[in-house]
Amino acid sequence: MRAALIALFLISAIIHGAASAAASPPPAAPDIDDASCQRYFHKPCNSWIGHWIGQLPIYTTKKSTQESPTKVLDQFIYKGQPSGSYIHSRMPEGTFFAYGAAGPPKGHIVYDSVHHVVFFNQGCCAWGDMVLEAHVPPPPKPLAAGDLSHVATTRGARLGMTVDEAMRLYGRALVTRDGKYERLLYGWMKQDKADAVPCVQQKTLLFLGGALVAILLDNAC
Repeated sequence: MRAALIALFLISAIIHGAASAAASPPPAAPDIDDASCQRYFHKPCNSWIGHWIGQLPIYTTKKSTQESPTKVLDQFIYKGQPSGSYIHSRMPEGTFFAYGAAGPPKGHIVYDSVHHVVFFNQGCCAWGDMVLEAHVPPPPKPLAAGDLSHVATTRGARLGMTVDEAMRLYGRALVTRDGKYERLLYGWMKQDKADAVPCVQQKTLLFLGGALVAILLDNAC
């Protein structure tokens, strides 16, 4: 079962490239063009956002493959509304963006300029990410604004909590390090039938100076 979970996330990472590939320089393939965005989404692409979020530490720090199992499925709460689990995670508001040549990955993003926190979802096809990250400098262009200081998950994960507090929510886990950052990586899986494709959620918690600075919920089915 554990091998199946890891394999599915490797496939998901290859499909969506947004989380990992965007951490490198933008790919040679062109982004979806604005005319296509207007045609399919009736909005501008704002493709620069996809490459900007790809530079965030939640994506650029080295990710361990030593995943710790958890029985806890989680989701964010924003303005009293749950974000949803699996691939149907959603943002009730924010600046729309789409980028990349395949899919394309798309989502919505909100930036809190007072607390320097960003909150966004992105996804396509069979995967969807939701990220809450602190210590984020202002973006190169204006984004939808909001107070993100109270955003947390239904299970109680919040920015500023300690490693021990996170483990009390999700269970014991291996702490890995990359430079000044510490990371916890959890895997959750549900398979309704033996021959069915499982649904999975990978939780990445990033710590700086002992405090939680980023939460990534990566959902795939």
